[in-house]
Amino acid sequence: PGAKQVASLSEALSKDLSGEAQQLAVWDVATGKRTAAVQFARRHWRLAFSPDGGLVAACGDGIDLWDAATGGTALLLDALRKSK
Repeated sequence: PGAKQVASLSEALSKDLSGEAQQLAVWDVATGKRTAAVQFARRHWRLAFSPDGGLVAACGDGIDLWDAATGGTALLLDALRKSK
């Protein structure tokens, strides 16, 4: 209720057509228009918006933050792995 934006993850063909990339898209709920899109090679499974709706966080092979309006990168963090 009250959502102004939604985000989605989808498989996207990378430039070499290997199919190893994903695309993050942000959509405006009121207009149905895509407002931002970004393609990346890291695997992600979860998405969340910041409380103000200004950032989208994606978690998977790390945590990535993007500007929800432009798709610009805000922060990329590598996954922490336990050493054996």
